[in-house]
Amino acid sequence: MELYYRHIAVIRMDEIDKLMNYIDMRLSDCHLRINRFERAFCAPEWQWRHDVEAMGWRGMIFWLICAGSGHLRAGDSEYDLSHGDCFLLRMTEPLIATHDPEDPLVVPWIHFDVLDGDGAFLFPDRERMATHRKVRDITFLSTLFDRCVEAWR
Repeated sequence: MELYYRHIAVIRMDEIDKLMNYIDMRLSDCHLRINRFERAFCAPEWQWRHDVEAMGWRGMIFWLICAGSGHLRAGDSEYDLSHGDCFLLRMTEPLIATHDPEDPLVVPWIHFDVLDGDGAFLFPDRERMATHRKVRDITFLSTLFDRCVEAWR
C-alpha cells in the first residue's frame, strides 16, 4: 500500500484553521534529518547574513519569533519581524536578518534537511510550501520548541 503525505501541518490557533504546507510525495521516499535545535536570545549587535556559497549550509530552517522586532530579507521577499512570525527558510537562497537592539529577537529554530530515498536533498518549491505564516497564539509551538531544544542537548 502506497502512502502519500499531503499535509505537513494543519494548526488551529485562535480559531483559525490554516493549511500550513502541502506536499505530494511518498513517505517512503522522504526522510527528515534534524541537524540542530536552538533557542537564540539575540545580542544587541546581532545580525545574520547567510551567504549561500561561504557558509555551505544546506537544507532548511524553521524560525518562530517569540519576542522582539526586526527585519528579514529571504531571497526576493522582505518581512518585518514580530511576535508570532513563523518562517520556513531555504538555505539555498541569501538571507539577511537584523533586529532592533532595544527590542532583541528571541528565536527558537530548527535546521533540518529533507532527503529523498537516496540521501539527495529535496527543496519543496515556494508554490507548494509557504515561507511565512503569522501565528496569534504561539504557546503550543513555543512549548514544542522548548521540549525539542532540551531533548537535543
